[in-house]
Amino acid sequence: MTEPALAKCLDDGLSPADWLALLNQRIFFWCDAEGLARLLGARANRSRAVDVLVADTLGLARAYAHRIELSPINTGATLRKPARRGPSTFTPLLELSFEDWSRKRGRRDRILEVTVIGGVPDIARYVKEVRCVSPASLDAFE
Repeated sequence: MTEPALAKCLDDGLSPADWLALLNQRIFFWCDAEGLARLLGARANRSRAVDVLVADTLGLARAYAHRIELSPINTGATLRKPARRGPSTFTPLLELSFEDWSRKRGRRDRILEVTVIGGVPDIARYVKEVRCVSPASLDAFE
């Protein structure tokens, strides 16, 4: 993500600093192995091993539902055809059913990121597994 690219895709009068502050308030989770594989296969990550935390999603969602927001885009990606983004990019988990979210976002959108505002200080409670994913084992991750 670069500031010039970010500035071109922000809505609602946000500056790049505003967007970065919004992102830095959160912890991010991928919804599926496909999104995680794309992140791990990105040029910046390809050559290093990464620890991946596999979480008890239902337990975490029950505990943090009031602070969870959903996004249909990779909110940190701005290099290739960046999607428009602003405060409405994030939808509070408890605000809409998935069906209502789909109608609001459009049928083609899917949930790409799950974010928890303020982080998950007791994440260890929800971790089911820690996988060390190396570039050689990336294909086997899914």
